Amino acid sequence: MSKHYNKSITPVDEYKFHLCNELEVMAKEELRETNEMRKHAIKAMREWIMKSDRILITRMDAKYLLRFLRFRKFSVPMAMEALERYLVIKQGKYGMGWLDNLDYDKPSILKLIDDGFVFFLPQRDFMGRKIIFYRPGVADPKSPSVGYDVLILLSLVYELVLEDEENQIRGVIHLADAQNIRMPHFTVFSPQYSFRVGKNTEKTLALRHKAFHIVNVHKSINLISDFIMSHMGEKLRKRTHMYSSFDDFKAIERKNLPLEYGGTTSMRTMIESLKKELADNQKISMLLNQTRVNVDKYPKAVLEGSVKSLKYLLNSSEIYEKFKNQDIYGLQGSFRKLEID
Repeated sequence: MSKHYNKSITPVDEYKFHLCNELEVMAKEELRETNEMRKHAIKAMREWIMKSDRILITRMDAKYLLRFLRFRKFSVPMAMEALERYLVIKQGKYGMGWLDNLDYDKPSILKLIDDGFVFFLPQRDFMGRKIIFYRPGVADPKSPSVGYDVLILLSLVYELVLEDEENQIRGVIHLADAQNIRMPHFTVFSPQYSFRVGKNTEKTLALRHKAFHIVNVHKSINLISDFIMSHMGEKLRKRTHMYSSFDDFKAIERKNLPLEYGGTTSMRTMIESLKKELADNQKISMLLNQTRVNVDKYPKAVLEGSVKSLKYLLNSSEIYEKFKNQDIYGLQGSFRKLEID
């Protein structure tokens, strides 16, 4: 397989399924994954990468390609699209500064970690899914780098999650404590930036989101919450649930929550565990900073993260005809314009 090395930043390996029988059955029933399908799909993706004049360098190890194949239930064209879109956004306007800078070792990001902005619950849910716990209210919206710091940290956390194949198959649960979130938190990025990043990552972040639970939503941000919900995809919207307090939240056993929320393990223990995982995974995360596409091969709309451009496959000629003469600079990010772009 040495022919693949000139575009791969990781070893190009032969894959052998090593997970338990339960996950093998789940992968087949939910994702259409079989030994034959997996072998064919990985081979097809590698050959496509090698032939592409747009993709210059990426990871080509089997586990990495499988995250996109499982995300798209082994539709090879859609997995290719998700991978390429991910690589493109890293070098486009809305990914530069965070997706191309996956390094947590800076004081402002370490403070977010130490303050408990995000961490993993030690126990999975009743269906074996990993639970990511968020406390966005601890972030200081006045900090000049808070926006990029949050995006870098979350990207690193999701990379950790996706390095575990069990999470690729089972999916994840998101649980957020919205305590102390107020209007200033929503002004860190412009509406246009938030909307485009959200829509692009929805298409490219290869996580199987099984549920979003948001607790302690203050009435002062209900209008913004409703607006965000209205712009989610239908599937994500149906999987999002809001609660006024943790007393009303029953989806996860109370004993599995942090000690400070009625559980048995302290937040500090969970935070230190995350820090160790980030350190252990840093070499792989830093490798991702090396991925490259030929930006000259894409229409400006694609590099700008235009939501309209997401309707067209990058492998089709239609997108290049549609946007070849279109200038999308100058949008002001109003709510009205967000709805049409």
